[in-house]
Amino acid sequence: MRPLSELLADMSVRAKAVEDKAAAAQQETHQQVSDRINAVKTDAKRRGDAARSRGADAEHDISARWATLQAGVRNQLDEIHGAVDERRDAHDAKVAQRRADRAEENAEAAVEFALSAIDEADESVLEAIDARLVANAAV
Repeated sequence: MRPLSELLADMSVRAKAVEDKAAAAQQETHQQVSDRINAVKTDAKRRGDAARSRGADAEHDISARWATLQAGVRNQLDEIHGAVDERRDAHDAKVAQRRADRAEENAEAAVEFALSAIDEADESVLEAIDARLVANAAV
C-alpha cells in the first residue's frame, strides 16, 4: 500500500497537469488536441490497469470499494470519521491498530477514486476544447 502522502501528492500533481494541459490546448490546433486526447486515454488506461492489478493483489476487493465510493463517498467517509472519533480512546491497541488500518485503506480507496475522476476530467476537458475548435472552424 502506498503512503497516503504519496497518493495525495500524486493527486495534486495530476490535477495541476490537467489544468496546464487545458490551458495549453486552448492555443493548439485540432490535430494537436486530438493527439493529446489519445495520449490522455492511453495514460488513463495504463493507470487504470495498474490500479486494477494492485487491487487484485489486495486482501480486499478494490472494485467493490470503488462501487461503494461512487454511490456515496461522502457518507462513507463521514461514517468512518465518526467511528474513529468514538473509538479514539479505546485501550485495546490491536483493535485500534485494525481500525486505523481500515481507515487508511478507505482513505486510499477514496484518493484512488479521485485520481480516476481526474483522468476522466482530463479527457473530458480536452474533448470539449476539441469540439469547440471543430465548431469554430465550421463557422
